[in-house]
Amino acid sequence: MSDQALATTGARQGPQIGHVRVAAALAPEQEARLQRAIERYTGHPVELRVELDPTIIGGLWVRVGDIVMDGSLYGRLEELRRHLCARCRVMGSGDQV
Repeated sequence: MSDQALATTGARQGPQIGHVRVAAALAPEQEARLQRAIERYTGHPVELRVELDPTIIGGLWVRVGDIVMDGSLYGRLEELRRHLCARCRVMGSGDQV
């Protein structure tokens, strides 16, 4: 079965599951706004499963099917760490005096 056929079949079976990790509980109106935003982004209904995860520090992390959106502070800090490590390797491999 092709990816498009699988996607179409999945859409007919009901909403996709949206796994959300947050550092602090969301108010009902925040959760509703988030659900609407994810549905607009993915183009189909989404049922949210929200999990409290203090390790993400702030922001949120979302996965719907194969789509992952990392807007967490932990994710941003990890990206900065990788960037700085790569930069240090480049600087360390320069000309020696």
